[in-house]
Amino acid sequence: MVNKSIISLILIFSAIWPLSIFYNWPSDYGIYYSMGNLIDQDYRLYKEAFDTKGPAYFFFLKLIGMIIGKGVWQAYISLFITTLLYLTSLCFIINKFVKNDLKKIFLIILSVASLNYQDALSSIAIFQSALCIFSFYFLINSIEAKNIYSYVISTILLSLAIFTRVDA
Repeated sequence: MVNKSIISLILIFSAIWPLSIFYNWPSDYGIYYSMGNLIDQDYRLYKEAFDTKGPAYFFFLKLIGMIIGKGVWQAYISLFITTLLYLTSLCFIINKFVKNDLKKIFLIILSVASLNYQDALSSIAIFQSALCIFSFYFLINSIEAKNIYSYVISTILLSLAIFTRVDA
């Protein structure tokens, strides 16, 4: 019952939070979106347009665009997946360290509340945070289980977080 409640809460909030893109298109997200969609053989990041962010989020947006097409729905789905990754990464950590179901639900509600006053401007930070949290999760698993595969996954995720924003 608790797992279904947590999954429902995460899916509902991940679907609601990006709806702001339909009435308020933030300028930074527009830059991320444009740079991600313009990556092809004739357009090169950091040559035709420069940004201080790494290329990982731009390629993530490009991948979503290749799968579902370009437009406002691509922006919505991208923000939905970004939010879903972030909240799922927090669930992994919470499930790892918290045994009490009531505390789990409380921490998930706090995690959802942490995005209350955020908008699409913070999408790249949310994406980076999800990668960092998943990286730490797999690092902890690699130490506990002495599993080299978890360590490799952790290293890859941390590298992607660094390629999203250097301050990872």
